[in-house]
Amino acid sequence: MAHPVFTTSGTFGNRLDVRYSTNPLEFVGVAFSVTVKPGNVLRSMAWQLAGSVLLVLVLAFCMAYQIKTIIIQKRIDRIRHEFMKNMIYEMKQPPASEPTEGEAIKLGETDFFYPFNELRHGSEKVIITSRQAEILRLLAARKNTLVSREELLSEVWGDDSYANSMALNVQITYLRRALKADPTVAIEAVIKKGYILKVKK
Repeated sequence: MAHPVFTTSGTFGNRLDVRYSTNPLEFVGVAFSVTVKPGNVLRSMAWQLAGSVLLVLVLAFCMAYQIKTIIIQKRIDRIRHEFMKNMIYEMKQPPASEPTEGEAIKLGETDFFYPFNELRHGSEKVIITSRQAEILRLLAARKNTLVSREELLSEVWGDDSYANSMALNVQITYLRRALKADPTVAIEAVIKKGYILKVKK
């Protein structure tokens, strides 16, 4: 036995036999056996496997979180872009001259001066934004008729994105407030379809 010898024996190789030389010249050696419990080995392998699976799950969670963060950031950037575009549009000023009676669009007892973003009901005057004036112009052109959300979004905003759809709901709310002094005019919503400008006169 010039070199140590290792062999296994027993069921599933659960015993390790070791032989090595202590004095090669006199052929003196040592031999012994070590019992290896398969359960310990399997338990160790199971812990290693569980640790690997846990690590993979943590990495997958981190990757999913990162992707979700990127998607949310892109959505925020898109909403911010739409908001800035809307703000620029709203800041457009109407002409400085005074409106004339011939320029009015009659809506019940209210006169709507589209070029001036102005509503007049008796002695009461309400200034609306350019965006609201565009919406009201489209509704007034088809009184008592449904105007679809898609058409309003396409004509006023240019696309029917989620942010613009929410903005349309807000602008309709403001228009209703602007028209509340006139009981002959109302903007009615048809769920998921559009809006109708109801005019009694």
